[in-house]
Amino acid sequence: MPFSHTNEHGNPCSAISAVTGWAFDSDEGLRVRLRAINIMRAYNIESGIGGNLDRPSIRYSSVPKDGSAQGKDIRPHLERMLQIYYNMMGWN
Repeated sequence: MPFSHTNEHGNPCSAISAVTGWAFDSDEGLRVRLRAINIMRAYNIESGIGGNLDRPSIRYSSVPKDGSAQGKDIRPHLERMLQIYYNMMGWN
Protein backbone atom coordinates (compact mmCIF):
# COMPACT_ATOMS: atom_id res chain seq x y z
CA MET A 1 0.00 0.00 0.00
CA PRO A 2 1.47 3.38 -0.93
CA PHE A 3 2.25 5.62 2.03
CA SER A 4 0.38 8.53 0.44
CA HIS A 5 -3.00 6.77 0.34
CA THR A 6 -5.60 6.80 3.03
CA ASN A 7 -7.61 3.68 3.72
CA GLU A 8 -10.15 2.59 6.33
CA HIS A 9 -7.38 2.77 8.95
CA GLY A 10 -6.31 6.30 8.01
CA ASN A 11 -3.05 7.48 6.51
CA PRO A 12 -0.13 5.09 7.17
CA CYS A 13 2.26 8.06 7.45
CA SER A 14 0.28 9.46 10.36
CA ALA A 15 0.33 6.07 12.09
CA ILE A 16 4.08 5.64 11.62
CA SER A 17 4.68 9.18 12.90
CA ALA A 18 2.47 8.58 15.93
CA VAL A 19 4.11 5.28 16.85
CA THR A 20 7.75 6.24 16.22
CA GLY A 21 7.77 9.97 16.85
CA TRP A 22 9.46 10.46 13.46
CA ALA A 23 8.38 13.11 11.00
CA PHE A 24 7.23 10.51 8.46
CA ASP A 25 5.45 11.79 5.37
CA SER A 26 4.68 10.37 1.91
CA ASP A 27 8.06 11.54 0.56
CA GLU A 28 9.83 9.60 3.30
CA GLY A 29 7.57 6.64 2.54
CA LEU A 30 8.67 6.74 -1.08
CA ARG A 31 12.34 6.83 -0.04
CA VAL A 32 11.79 3.82 2.26
CA ARG A 33 10.05 1.88 -0.54
CA LEU A 34 12.85 2.62 -3.00
CA ARG A 35 15.51 1.54 -0.49
CA ALA A 36 13.65 -1.71 0.17
CA ILE A 37 13.28 -2.44 -3.56
CA ASN A 38 16.97 -1.71 -4.17
CA ILE A 39 18.03 -3.92 -1.25
CA MET A 40 15.89 -6.77 -2.61
CA ARG A 41 17.41 -6.26 -6.07
CA ALA A 42 20.96 -6.31 -4.64
CA TYR A 43 20.16 -9.48 -2.70
CA ASN A 44 18.79 -11.15 -5.83
CA ILE A 45 21.88 -10.23 -7.84
CA GLU A 46 24.15 -11.51 -5.04
CA SER A 47 22.12 -14.74 -5.02
CA GLY A 48 22.54 -15.21 -8.77
CA ILE A 49 19.08 -14.00 -9.74
CA GLY A 50 19.95 -11.61 -12.54
CA GLY A 51 17.89 -9.76 -15.10
CA ASN A 52 17.45 -12.91 -17.18
CA LEU A 53 15.30 -14.36 -14.37
CA ASP A 54 13.57 -11.09 -13.51
CA ARG A 55 10.23 -11.97 -15.05
CA PRO A 56 6.70 -12.29 -13.70
CA SER A 57 5.09 -15.66 -13.24
CA ILE A 58 3.50 -17.12 -16.35
CA ARG A 59 0.16 -16.64 -14.57
CA TYR A 60 0.58 -12.88 -14.86
CA SER A 61 1.30 -13.00 -18.56
CA SER A 62 -1.25 -15.56 -19.69
CA VAL A 63 -3.81 -14.46 -22.26
CA PRO A 64 -7.20 -13.78 -20.62
CA LYS A 65 -10.04 -15.95 -21.91
CA ASP A 66 -12.78 -13.47 -21.02
CA GLY A 67 -13.40 -9.91 -19.89
CA SER A 68 -12.25 -6.64 -21.43
CA ALA A 69 -8.71 -7.95 -22.00
CA GLN A 70 -9.87 -11.16 -23.66
CA GLY A 71 -7.33 -12.43 -26.18
CA LYS A 72 -4.78 -9.68 -25.45
CA ASP A 73 -1.27 -10.98 -24.93
CA ILE A 74 1.24 -8.80 -23.05
CA ARG A 75 4.14 -11.24 -23.45
CA PRO A 76 5.52 -9.49 -26.56
CA HIS A 77 5.78 -6.32 -24.46
CA LEU A 78 7.40 -7.75 -21.32
CA GLU A 79 11.02 -7.17 -22.37
CA ARG A 80 10.37 -3.50 -23.20
CA MET A 81 8.38 -3.07 -19.98
CA LEU A 82 11.32 -4.50 -18.01
CA GLN A 83 13.74 -2.14 -19.76
CA ILE A 84 11.54 0.84 -18.89
CA TYR A 85 11.27 -0.32 -15.26
CA TYR A 86 15.05 -0.80 -14.99
CA ASN A 87 15.62 2.68 -16.43
CA MET A 88 13.12 4.22 -14.02
CA MET A 89 14.84 2.49 -11.10
CA GLY A 90 18.30 3.55 -12.29
CA TRP A 91 19.40 -0.05 -12.86
CA ASN A 92 20.29 0.37 -16.54
